[in-house]
Amino acid sequence: MTLYGRLVCTLWHRLLVGASPTSVAPANSRCIVMALVCSLTQFACAQPRIATPSSITTTQPSDSGAIVITEDNKTLDLHDGRIESTFDKTHPDLFTGRAIVVRNARNVTIKNAKISGFKIAIYTENCPNLTIENCDVSNNYRQRLKSTPEKEDESDWLYGHENDNDEWLRYGGGIFLKNCDNATIKNCRARNGQNGICLVRCNNATVVGNDMSFMSGWGLAMWRSSQCKIIGNRFDYCVRGYSHGIYARGQDSTGILVYEQCSDNIFAYNHATHGGDGFFLYAGNETVNKTGEGGCNRNLVYQNDFSYAIANGIEATFSDQNIFVGNRLNNCEHGIWAGYSTRSVIAGNQIEGCRHGVSIEHGRGNLIHGNDFADCGEGIYLWWDEDTELLRSAYAKSKGADCRDEVISENRFARCKTGAKLVKTDHCSLHTNDFQGCEVILTAGGKEMSTTLWDGNKADGGNVKNLGPMPMTTNGCTGVTNLEGQFITIDMLPETPGEKRRTNWNAWLATDREHRWRDLQTKGLVQPIPVEVKVARPLAPLPSIPEGKQHLLITEWGPYDFSYPMLSPQRATVWNHSTIHVLGNGQPFKIDSLSAGVSATPMSGTTPADITLRAADPDSSVVPYDVSITFDSLVRESLLAPTPGGNPFPRLRATGTIWSAEWGNVYHTWDGSTDPRNGDEFFRRARSFNPPILREHSDRIDFRWGAGGPTPEVTDHFILVTTTTLKLTAGTWRLRTISDDGVRLYFDGKKVINNWTWHTPTEDTAAVTVTEGPHDVRIEYFEIDGNAQLQFFIDPVDALP
Repeated sequence: MTLYGRLVCTLWHRLLVGASPTSVAPANSRCIVMALVCSLTQFACAQPRIATPSSITTTQPSDSGAIVITEDNKTLDLHDGRIESTFDKTHPDLFTGRAIVVRNARNVTIKNAKISGFKIAIYTENCPNLTIENCDVSNNYRQRLKSTPEKEDESDWLYGHENDNDEWLRYGGGIFLKNCDNATIKNCRARNGQNGICLVRCNNATVVGNDMSFMSGWGLAMWRSSQCKIIGNRFDYCVRGYSHGIYARGQDSTGILVYEQCSDNIFAYNHATHGGDGFFLYAGNETVNKTGEGGCNRNLVYQNDFSYAIANGIEATFSDQNIFVGNRLNNCEHGIWAGYSTRSVIAGNQIEGCRHGVSIEHGRGNLIHGNDFADCGEGIYLWWDEDTELLRSAYAKSKGADCRDEVISENRFARCKTGAKLVKTDHCSLHTNDFQGCEVILTAGGKEMSTTLWDGNKADGGNVKNLGPMPMTTNGCTGVTNLEGQFITIDMLPETPGEKRRTNWNAWLATDREHRWRDLQTKGLVQPIPVEVKVARPLAPLPSIPEGKQHLLITEWGPYDFSYPMLSPQRATVWNHSTIHVLGNGQPFKIDSLSAGVSATPMSGTTPADITLRAADPDSSVVPYDVSITFDSLVRESLLAPTPGGNPFPRLRATGTIWSAEWGNVYHTWDGSTDPRNGDEFFRRARSFNPPILREHSDRIDFRWGAGGPTPEVTDHFILVTTTTLKLTAGTWRLRTISDDGVRLYFDGKKVINNWTWHTPTEDTAAVTVTEGPHDVRIEYFEIDGNAQLQFFIDPVDALP
């Protein structure tokens, strides 16, 4: 019997004998087997190569699928068998084809499959009542990212705003459903891919108990899908566009993506931390740019954890009546960003350590109630601005774009620099809030001749500033240190019908979130909690995975998943000392080789850990380092997992350069008459005619001003001239700058880098061969406007990997 024949018999035996009686009825077992046999037969000559009876290997994957199901009422149970392509696993950006394809079939079940090496692992279309369970779709397609730890490449940004013509297919996916109403996806898993689950025009889907974490794009993505239940899943570390301390962009990666007319969905008890965003909802181009109607409305986002997002824990824009209750939103740039949202309920959320807690531009009628803000730069920021393009949009023309009628009630603000900031916000009321340790309690000012109501709030000090033209109406406020602007005190306002003012805010906060939900029901703000939510419970953090953005490491293939040891950075040029992060989940390690002239502390330990490298001679200007780390041989076989490329590594290596210098920096401004782009004479005039705005010394050239500049007053149109002397050993060295805008570098008086232009952050390099001794370096730089950046690096060429 041929190997192919043995596989068919084995599969037949599994379906008839080995499968659970409840999963495959004897009456249709022959049809199931024949469907699989026909699919395999279709590719027997051209594509499949049967490696073992428990696996299918396709040499030329296509979108037609390695296994195809087109009949109703079929169950495909692979019993943990694998479907793999023979593509080079070290180039997942070249993966193509689909493993399992189901089309135009009802009541199909796919279970217990392990699929890798494809553009899309499981693709289904026009398949109502589909079930996919216990499938592992790890190690499928993902882009090669061009951003490096040192600088972002903007081509890595994802664009999900168009998908009516299947544009999302270019990004691949683990499980991709199109037009599959009433589908169920449960207990599936993925790692080392770009997108986990994609639901396109799939209404009333149930997604529960899945783990699609450490993806480089989207954990779950939804398009025109409503009335779905997304409960108890993990979408952690779905992220790109981040380098700790260098740039934080996210590039529209997210744990959960909800785009274009997705309404009446439930998102509860999910864990989607350390993402570009945690939860990203956008009404879509149909609403914003075409009709002005519709949106992603009336969604419930309840008791999820979206902490440590690069950008927003929750982003929800251009939509109506969404409810965000009881979520954990800590250590994000914005806990919640809800631009152009209306009638949202934001209640009972924990928002700590965010630069901005709740940020809403052009919002109307939103309720921010009973949240706990702590250690935020701004607890709440509501504003109107001259957003010209959006103010002309179909949405603004249909719905309006004022910032008005917002209610901020019964929140606690602890140690926030500013509790609440209202800019051109009309008819806003703040009542029964508690401000503790806030430098500024409130700044407020309306766009129109409107008043702000400040009623029944308490504080332990801080300022309240009314920047508007009308007096702020106040009543029953205690503890304010200083009032600025116009105020008028009135008697106690009558109670709002059906709502009783709360006198013990902290008691309400201490109750569990179900009690808070009932409180909101009593006030008529939300509907009774859905049955699906009542039976679910929050997920704990991933075991052995450290929390915090400092642990985020984005490789060229996406986020590192801690399943195998890794060093970060593997290559670096640093000042004074180098910190090597030895990553992993509890593996013992030791340093087995270290280059001369460098000291390391500690020499051994257990992952995760940090090793500090320093130059042994503190007077050395530039010291290359090369360190190798090995892991305990007694546990190596069990703990050293393969890399995503499939190669075990008993030894890890990190190389780089430690250097120190003293730079003298002199800054000047320039204008139209001294524009340095016009030539050297203009550059000299700027330095001669304009006195220095700043002189300083620094131990490095590592300026990433962003929208700022050398002083708070000077952020644009400035130049910098900086010089130093480096003591180098004989050999060839690589000089490198990253600049935005123009840069020139002189080495021993010779111009070796010359990019005297307007440009976005750009790397320029030059190689110089030197004798041992001191060498002079001079850098000239100019900034026009926008982003500003200048960095300098030096490495020995022969030490480069």
